[in-house]
Amino acid sequence: MRGVDVAVVTSSVALTAHLVCVLLLALTFSYLSILFPWVYLRHWSVAWWSLLVGVGAVRASLTWSEIGIGFWVLFLSAEWVFLFYLLAGSRELATGHPVTLQRFLPALPGSILIATMIVPFFPSFDRLFAVESLLMCTGFALGLVALRQVTPVHRTVGLRMMQVALVFLFLLHLSYIPLFWFHRQTILPWLSYTPLADLFAELLLGFGMVFVVSEEARRELTDALIEVRRARDQIERQARLDPLTEALNRHAFQSILKGEGIDPAVRRGHGTVIMVDLDHLKAINDREGHPVGDAAIQAAARAIRSLVRVEDFFFRWGGDEFLVLAPGLDGQRAAERFLSLESGVLFRARPELPETLLRISWGIAEFGGRTSIQEAIALADAAMYERRATRRTAPSRRGDVKAPIPAPISAPISD
Repeated sequence: MRGVDVAVVTSSVALTAHLVCVLLLALTFSYLSILFPWVYLRHWSVAWWSLLVGVGAVRASLTWSEIGIGFWVLFLSAEWVFLFYLLAGSRELATGHPVTLQRFLPALPGSILIATMIVPFFPSFDRLFAVESLLMCTGFALGLVALRQVTPVHRTVGLRMMQVALVFLFLLHLSYIPLFWFHRQTILPWLSYTPLADLFAELLLGFGMVFVVSEEARRELTDALIEVRRARDQIERQARLDPLTEALNRHAFQSILKGEGIDPAVRRGHGTVIMVDLDHLKAINDREGHPVGDAAIQAAARAIRSLVRVEDFFFRWGGDEFLVLAPGLDGQRAAERFLSLESGVLFRARPELPETLLRISWGIAEFGGRTSIQEAIALADAAMYERRATRRTAPSRRGDVKAPIPAPISAPISD
């Protein structure tokens, strides 16, 4: 008899600890279900609150044994609801699709009705718990099957913890079937420790769920940061590019001068700047309209881009001005490259229009030594205006041409 008293006291203490831990898990998942929009969190929260009711019913039955049948009915119903919502949340985690619960809502009153009908047929709670353990074993096995469908990206430490916990719960309840059905007074003290075994398994399951949520949150945060970085890079690229010609803009030029995107040794070395300007763009805009003027700017940009090297930097400097920064290229070779611009650029604003000759002026200056890049730009700009003035006032006699002028560059505009 003394052993029975000790067993009852041990069970009471173990069930009280069990009740407190399940309460903490229920509160945790209620809070997580508020923080995150995932449906399986709400279902797991309901599962833990249902388990809390079941454990509370068992604990209360030790104190008020005279109304034990009512507690047994509550215990059975709460356990079944716990199992159902645990499986629903696990399936949602595995498939990513919410489980429709409306058609299962009658299951709660139905479970209470079935429990009310079953309980009177069992002379003791131990026999009832043995049958209940058989049902729980089936539910835990279904939970393992559901978690096996989880995609590889979600197979994390938390998921492994949940699987281990479900296996442990399955084996634990499997052992309860003969243990509670055929128990004797000699093993009654051992039965008092079963709430501690349940508590350990359920804590492992609860912590596994928390790990799953934290890993899912970390993954979503990582994806969000990647998207933010991608958007930031896209915005930065757009801020550095001219939208009409896709050439770099002056903002990009200032960044390059500060050392972004160019080797400082090259910046301190020598090179050439080429300033290019479109002649009579205002007249084209006034006569043909700004869309044709934009087409002329695009044609000039393509013609210039075809002459620059991979290591060169190509900027739209102003409305009708372009700048090429060519590190390591001397002025003579740069002049040879850009000589083809002397005859202008042929382009079509639209396919149905005839080709138009676009005149272009350009100037070259070298930087390096005592000449900075900014000073070279000013010299190239002056050389460009001088070339334009010289071309307008130069005689048309063939003997006055110092170098052969190549044919105009053809740069048609596509639709």
